[in-house]
Amino acid sequence: LWYAVIGSVASQYILQEIGGQEGNDLPLLTPTQNLDLLAWIEKFRTKFKHVEIRNEKAVFIQPTDLWRSCNGDTKEVLAKVLAVLWDIHRLVEDQFSLCTQNHTTEWLDSVYSADHSHDQTAEGRLTTSLPEDTWILANIQLTTIRERFTSSSTVFIRAAYIVFRCMQVKQRKAWKFILTDVEMCCAAANDAARMIELEENQLEAIKTNWELDDSNLHQLEAIAEQLTTQYFNDAVFSAQSIYKFVFQPIEEDLQGRFFESEWEDKTYNEMAKTVVRTIEDFMDDLQVWLEPRMLRKAVDALVKATVIFYIKNLLIKAGKRENFMLVEPQRALRRFAGDITVLEDYFEGLTKKFPALERVLDSEFEVLYSLLELLEIGHDGFSDLTHPQDILPQLQKKIRNLEATRFLASKLWRLLGQDAEEEMIDMLTESENLLAGFDIAREEEEQGLQGRQIEHKDPLLELDFVIL
Repeated sequence: LWYAVIGSVASQYILQEIGGQEGNDLPLLTPTQNLDLLAWIEKFRTKFKHVEIRNEKAVFIQPTDLWRSCNGDTKEVLAKVLAVLWDIHRLVEDQFSLCTQNHTTEWLDSVYSADHSHDQTAEGRLTTSLPEDTWILANIQLTTIRERFTSSSTVFIRAAYIVFRCMQVKQRKAWKFILTDVEMCCAAANDAARMIELEENQLEAIKTNWELDDSNLHQLEAIAEQLTTQYFNDAVFSAQSIYKFVFQPIEEDLQGRFFESEWEDKTYNEMAKTVVRTIEDFMDDLQVWLEPRMLRKAVDALVKATVIFYIKNLLIKAGKRENFMLVEPQRALRRFAGDITVLEDYFEGLTKKFPALERVLDSEFEVLYSLLELLEIGHDGFSDLTHPQDILPQLQKKIRNLEATRFLASKLWRLLGQDAEEEMIDMLTESENLLAGFDIAREEEEQGLQGRQIEHKDPLLELDFVIL
């Protein structure tokens, strides 16, 4: 009876303070007041675990009226008091969740916008203090909440879920703005990988110190998995983005010079070798600065960027209004083949360290080999054994975009003259139904991806269809 009276008086006082049964004044309470109020209600509730909580609205009711409405039944009075307090708990918990979200967003904004110390590990990996700065504050926030509740409380689990979700949202929005140069791309890739380690430590601490039912455990692991995926995607994206800064000096020096008479005159494929030397110079640093798994992602992107850079130069030449033809096609074909060899041989030398790179090379350089073969057929003439319509499906299978394939193939033959370009357009028209089948396969794949959240597009996507 005594606890029932205390609970009744307390519930009426709390209702007055929070603005009635709708909790209209809850936004006026500080996060600490919300937290203390939730903790007190849960502590009071633990004394009567044997009493079932009813679904009853929090209303003003005086102790004397409460006693009369329950016909003096002490257990009934206590049950009604607990029901009222638990509905107040629901109102306060909703407000506290909103406060937790706002507070977490605020400190995340501050952390991500701050200047972080830069360092190198003993192995030479570039890092910043962002992962530690982020997870130290997250741990402080979660610890402050955890200390007020018993290990069976759902308030802490809900707060942890919100914190993890806010961290995922902030990471997704802010990460790409960090990638300002090669050094920052390397540090960002390493930092994102380290974020995963710190997150796993936090999650393990929660599992160890908290009583989680299957539902709460599933929800917490689900949001943690999403956060891990976000960090991993960001690490890969950061490593892949290095190609932009590697090819910046290459483009400044060489873009538009391939396929010109100067290029044809270079007997030893000097321009392609310049590309390789520049990539080599960066690779010397990348092998020190980048964590090994991310280094492999960076190399994959460099292979793809190399092929696309070469195709862009081909299209720059073919896109000119004047002087768009090769000066000496036979010599240009030798130079084309030599360039492919120089570029591919460099990356082949990296396959000892990255065996899986062999598959990437086969896939990416297949386009250049197809273009070379197509150009050779255009120059040397058709036969039963060598015909453009045998090569075009291979090209379309790789590009998987009919308009892109049409544009690339026709511009390729424009290097041999306008008549050759028109002839290729006619052949493409004849083969349109066959080539379109690969577009359908691409569309089916894209439909299969619907509903999946893709945080980052491939940073090379903007170049993939440059020919459009």
